[in-house]
Amino acid sequence: QRRPPPPATSAESASSDGRGAEQLQRALREREEQVHALERDNFYFKQAARELKRQLHESSAGASAGDSSGGRRAQTADTERARLEAENQQLGNELANLKEYLLKNPSAQMVRVSKRDHMAALAPAAQPGASPRNSTGNTRAGDER
Repeated sequence: QRRPPPPATSAESASSDGRGAEQLQRALREREEQVHALERDNFYFKQAARELKRQLHESSAGASAGDSSGGRRAQTADTERARLEAENQQLGNELANLKEYLLKNPSAQMVRVSKRDHMAALAPAAQPGASPRNSTGNTRAGDER
C-alpha cells in the first residue's frame, strides 16, 4: 500500500509561494513592457497617419488650385524621362554595334572594366577641353597639356 505524501511544512509552502509571487511579478513586468511597446507603436502610427493626411491634403489642395509648381515638376520629370530614354536608346545602339563587331571578329576578346574605371574614362570626354584618354583611362602620350 502506498501512503499519501506528507503535508508540506510551513518553510516549504513559504518558498513555493515566494517562487509563485516572483513568477507572477515577472509575468506582470513582461506584460507591462508589452503594453508600453504597443503604446509607443500606437503613438508612432498616429503621428505618421497625421503627417500623411496633411501631405495628402496639401497635394490635393495644390492640384485643385492649379498649382504651377506641380506643373513645373511634371514638366521636369517629362524632360528627364525623355533624356533617359534617349540615353537608353544610345546605349542600346552601342551594345548592338559591339555585339555585331564581336560576331564579325571572333578573335576579339571582351575585357571586364570596373565601373569606376569606366566612369573615369567617360568623365573627361564629357568635359570640353579635357585631354583625351585611352581605353585604360590614362592620357595618351603627346596629348598632355
